[in-house]
Amino acid sequence: MNNVLVFKDMAEINKWRNFFVLEEELLKWLDENGTSLVNDSGVNTYIEKVVQGVRLTKPPKYIRQVLLLTEDLYEEAQTRFSDVKQAFLDAKIDDGIDEAKIRFPDRFPIFIDSAASQINIIKNAAYKSKVLKRNDTQLTLFNCDVNSEHLALDMFDKISAVYPSAEIFRSLLSKEISISINGNDVLDRFDANEITMREYTGTQYRAKIVFDDERESEREKYGFLIVSNKVDIYQTVPQKRRKDAYKEEDRLHAPFIHYDLYKKN
Repeated sequence: MNNVLVFKDMAEINKWRNFFVLEEELLKWLDENGTSLVNDSGVNTYIEKVVQGVRLTKPPKYIRQVLLLTEDLYEEAQTRFSDVKQAFLDAKIDDGIDEAKIRFPDRFPIFIDSAASQINIIKNAAYKSKVLKRNDTQLTLFNCDVNSEHLALDMFDKISAVYPSAEIFRSLLSKEISISINGNDVLDRFDANEITMREYTGTQYRAKIVFDDERESEREKYGFLIVSNKVDIYQTVPQKRRKDAYKEEDRLHAPFIHYDLYKKN
């Protein structure tokens, strides 16, 4: 029985190895044969390093590029990618993942219809928000390694002087020290029952595809876009601030808290 299990494990490993080999070859082939019209990702092929004489590679986390291929290479790229996509599905299914729930990596290419004549690249700041309510949340304001306990103790003195509920925690499992407060301290500071907390999470990338025919333009994620004809590319300005958007002058300032805070009316 043990031999059967080992054989199955090796088969699963081989399916993942097959996928990574095919994808690495595809990305290298695209990089060598395509013409980059715009590139916001820098690295578009597998990242290579040698550790103790052994070559190791890993895929890029994401690709944001518009790549131009000649018509014949465009068709070949679609064929090559279909093999990569199937290899990914095979490996996931072998891991016991339901095919209907499989999500493909963001770096996978998106083939744009040949009727496309223009691509507008849109970049906007992205945030995640949550509402701080009474008796609702502990907020962690500081983290450090247990070896930096002197820093944690110094920070605890400063934080507890502002927020009476401050507590210091030591985790033997993660070997970290953290300092947390009760969210009520923040609400009390601003005499509020609710406060919106917003955290900057990076840049949101979108692409608007404009076609020569009568189709309406389409919005697509700005990932690895592949075209078979030269398209005009425009970097659009950030969207205008909505009337209901949070204003800088309304932002609350609270020591040691990295969120943007806004009092709810």
